[in-house]
Amino acid sequence: MTERHHAGLLWLGLALASSPALASLARILRDEPAHRYTLLALLLLGLLVARGGTSHDAPHRRPRSGLALVLLGWAAQLLGAAAASGFVAHVGLAFSILGLGLFVGRPAPTTLLLVLGLIPVPGFVYAMGSPVVESFLGEAVGRVLGLVGLPVEAGGPLLRSSAGRFEIVATDIGLVTAICAAQVAWYASLRRVESVATGFRSAVQAAAVGLLAQPLLVLLAAASLPLGHPELGRFLLSHGVPIALAVVVIVGEARRP
Repeated sequence: MTERHHAGLLWLGLALASSPALASLARILRDEPAHRYTLLALLLLGLLVARGGTSHDAPHRRPRSGLALVLLGWAAQLLGAAAASGFVAHVGLAFSILGLGLFVGRPAPTTLLLVLGLIPVPGFVYAMGSPVVESFLGEAVGRVLGLVGLPVEAGGPLLRSSAGRFEIVATDIGLVTAICAAQVAWYASLRRVESVATGFRSAVQAAAVGLLAQPLLVLLAAASLPLGHPELGRFLLSHGVPIALAVVVIVGEARRP
């Protein structure tokens, strides 16, 4: 049996052993649309693996540390299943994938770091700033829309007009935008074959830009309310960033020689 076949069997074994965590993740993506931004990380990872990786993907085989991570990941998956904690199980799944990558030597750890993006942000993270942040955004957006001649009535995170209502929710505060921007910056750095330090700086800068841009994105989406299309604004605010970034990446890959 060749080394490639051996590695394939190991990845298949990991998939079978992690099937409960994979099924849990699939259920979340099916039932909770707010978490579907994680599919962007899957797309980026798939593109890198499909093209054979980058020059960073010289074999990085570290069997001991890889096996330790796999065992730690499986333990976390079992703990998550026992405690009915999807977040713990999904973290364990990511650790297992990273560990097996180190064990077999491919893909490179820099590529497999994108599996962290498959972990949906847990609800308790959003709850830490809720409802203060959403209320602040709602009041600020209401004032700005009024100044430009699009009057709405703001009551905390809820905006009302004759066309209906638009509610700013906890997932609108910018974490998703920051995460998606950081992932694409990391991916682009790998494609440019830059150093890990450069890629890390690019990802942090992209995340910061995403957070700073979020109030403008909320404003643009909320403007759909007085214009009579709040459903369109809600869809764009909830899903527009990962969809737009995915399109940019795919178009960029299609234009590469």
